[in-house]
Amino acid sequence: MFLRVALLLLFALAGCLQSVAQEWNYARVSIVNGGRVPFNFNSLNKLKNGITLTDYTVIGITMVDSNQVGHDLTGFELQFRAFNGATQITGENPLNFLPLSEIEVEASDNGIGTAPGVIIFNDGLGGPQELDQVFKNCVEYTEAAALGAPVFNSLDAASHQINISYRCGDGGSLLGMPADYYSVEIEFQLIPTGPGF
Repeated sequence: MFLRVALLLLFALAGCLQSVAQEWNYARVSIVNGGRVPFNFNSLNKLKNGITLTDYTVIGITMVDSNQVGHDLTGFELQFRAFNGATQITGENPLNFLPLSEIEVEASDNGIGTAPGVIIFNDGLGGPQELDQVFKNCVEYTEAAALGAPVFNSLDAASHQINISYRCGDGGSLLGMPADYYSVEIEFQLIPTGPGF
């Protein structure tokens, strides 16, 4: 029995693909590495224990504040969900499906560019979160200067990056599932935060 689960990552910014610009800011999320996420369940051990892909996707964040009065950029939220509110992971055979909860997503610092901000990963829950049809926070970033200084330090994707890890089939939950090629798309959304947003 072989199961293959593939995640196809899509990125959205406030409802637009790739980047969005307004007269008061510019925001962009980039896939630096790991846009297709394959899980190949080709052994009984993998079916029993699941597969973890640690730091598989690297996401770069670019944000620039033009200091427009009334719109004070102080940080961002990076959220994820199943694309278009999908309710299940679908097999090539339309009768085969897995629950979204079989996929777990976890964000972490890759050591590039999180200072001088305060960053909270995985909604402060301290571990991976299950994929769902509604958006969940995986990163909350607040510029440390936001506590007193009015100027936001621009973020650049080359120097401000987040790692995303994935887990699938944790705890033997895939045993007995029909062999198929399952896929689901994950959407990441970057939301600027601060007064006026």
